[in-house]
Amino acid sequence: MPERIHDVTAYTGRRAPKHTSDATSYHCPCLPSSGKVLLFYRYFANPPRHPFLDSRQCLELARWHEETCTALNLTGKIRIAGEGFNVTVAGRDEEVEEYVKRCCAHRSFAGLRLGSKDETEKYFKPTPGCAHVFEELSVKITDEATPFSVTSYTPSDWITPPPGPAEEEDQSLITYLSPPAFHALLSSIPSDEKDKILLDTRNHYESSLGQFTTPTLAPHLPPIRKFSSLPAYLEPAKSTWEGKEVITYCTGGIRCEKAARYIADTLPVRRVYTLHGGIQSYLTWFSEQLRLGLVKPEHSVWKGRNYVFDARGSTGIEGDEGRVGMIGKCGLCGKEESAEVVGKCAVKGCHLVVLACKPCAEDKAATGKDWECCGVCVRMTAEARNGKRKGLCTCEQARVSRLNENNP
Repeated sequence: MPERIHDVTAYTGRRAPKHTSDATSYHCPCLPSSGKVLLFYRYFANPPRHPFLDSRQCLELARWHEETCTALNLTGKIRIAGEGFNVTVAGRDEEVEEYVKRCCAHRSFAGLRLGSKDETEKYFKPTPGCAHVFEELSVKITDEATPFSVTSYTPSDWITPPPGPAEEEDQSLITYLSPPAFHALLSSIPSDEKDKILLDTRNHYESSLGQFTTPTLAPHLPPIRKFSSLPAYLEPAKSTWEGKEVITYCTGGIRCEKAARYIADTLPVRRVYTLHGGIQSYLTWFSEQLRLGLVKPEHSVWKGRNYVFDARGSTGIEGDEGRVGMIGKCGLCGKEESAEVVGKCAVKGCHLVVLACKPCAEDKAATGKDWECCGVCVRMTAEARNGKRKGLCTCEQARVSRLNENNP
């Protein structure tokens, strides 16, 4: 028994030391085309359904991923929960491909229809990168695959399965849209549209760098710092979104799995659509269309860069260097529609994400100067604060103000 307790606690501690944050840039000798980053998840209640894991099974799955990734020299972040798993790993091409093969053969992937190359690529969503985009391998057993933190909430269709074959996707609550279907929907919205809501379910620093938008439908961009704050943000919508059709999206799809269902379960909306595979799947699809000459960069309904939680900082549309309609404001010089580089405030206890234009980022790299998110953080030195924040910096004050306006 003591050995088992020790094993569990090894997967439940803090991933990073307090007052530190993940890197947003990296340097390595790897060729750009020599490696890949995977981004995938599974909720066991989603079709095709799989039994939830008990604590012993969570431990076994965590050990399996840790041992497999270590043997293949992969780095990344893996979250195992009773309800499913959330994984992003990176490494050299041949080692990533072997990992995919082993995953497809593992019982936790049973029923997912991953027999063809096209199916595995859609599921694992490979993008260019290498093992150096993560500092290490982190495997954790958590309460949720991604933290939504609504006490006792379980999507209604996860409690009582809908009628019909278990392997079919449930369309009673939400409609999954493939990237081309999502593109077609947003591209065809008329200028007088009043019944559709486009909702970005990500954090404010992510949507500040890039977002889906069209001339006829601007997105709702929640000023939140963490996904678990989304339910509170949505509270006023109970009286304003009645009868609306809500279109949701996130980075890789996992956040929308719960957000879309939460909206369908708790808000008086008519229909919820969600981008299957998330932003990354759309970027992959549009990049291929661009490569084939079937579209032009300006046809994209995605603008800017896609924030990712690794040292690459962001990804974009390949073939256009990801600069389609840059929207981010540089946090260092203030230039509008120029940000494409991601950094973090160096002030201890802050570490807010800072967006920068390429010239400012290159200047910081050349001079070795720290990044600060605002003038307040420039003045608040670590010595004066002892590692603890004294009030909110300018950036946080502005974000909280916007959040309070939405939730008076």
